[in-house]
Amino acid sequence: MRILRQFLTKSGYDAQGWGLGRNLAGRGWDGKLSDLSAGWAKGNRDRHYNGEGQVPALCDQFGESVRARSERLERPIALVGWSLGGFLAREAARDHPDHVSTVITLGSPLIGGPKYTFVNARYRRRGFDVDWIAAETVARHDTPLQCPVTSIYSKQDAIVHWSASIDRWTPQARHHEVRCTHTAFGFHPPTFALIKAELDEVYA
Repeated sequence: MRILRQFLTKSGYDAQGWGLGRNLAGRGWDGKLSDLSAGWAKGNRDRHYNGEGQVPALCDQFGESVRARSERLERPIALVGWSLGGFLAREAARDHPDHVSTVITLGSPLIGGPKYTFVNARYRRRGFDVDWIAAETVARHDTPLQCPVTSIYSKQDAIVHWSASIDRWTPQARHHEVRCTHTAFGFHPPTFALIKAELDEVYA
C-alpha cells in the first residue's frame, strides 16, 4: 500500500499504514472462539475449531487500533483496504461506527471469507471449516454498516472472485469495476483516481 499512501499524501490526505506489521491473517493466534468480541460466533462460542477464529481475532485487534487512532485524532478516520485488508476495514467500521468516516475496499471478499478465493482449497486441506467462516461473514451483516462504503473490484482479479466483492447488504454501498489483476490494485492509476474521488466526496 506504500505507493497508494504516497499518492494520497500528495493529494492532501494524511495517509497512514494500519500499524500492525505484516498482515498474516491472524496466524499464530492461540485463543478460543469464546475470546472473540461478542459480534463473532454468536451461535456456538464453545465449538471446536482448527483456526477459523484467526481472522476474527485480527478484526478485533484492528478495530481496537482504529478506535484508538480515531480517539487520538479526535475525529473519525477513513479506511482503505486491499483484499483481506478491506474485509478488516469493514468489520472495524461495523464494530466502531463512531470512529470510521468511510471504507473503500480493493478486490476484497465481502462474503464467504476464503471460500470464494484461490486459498479455498488450501484452507480446506488445513482442516478449516470454510463454510462456517462463510456463514459467520454473512451473519455479521445483521449489524449494518453505517458509514459510506465503496467496493472496487475487477473481473480480471483471478484471486478473489469479483462477485464476492459485491455488497448486497448495505443500501449505501457503491461499486466500481476496474480492469486489473488482484496484485495490481495497489499500483493502478484508475483505481487511485476512484479512491481519491470517493474520499474527496466524503470530505468535501
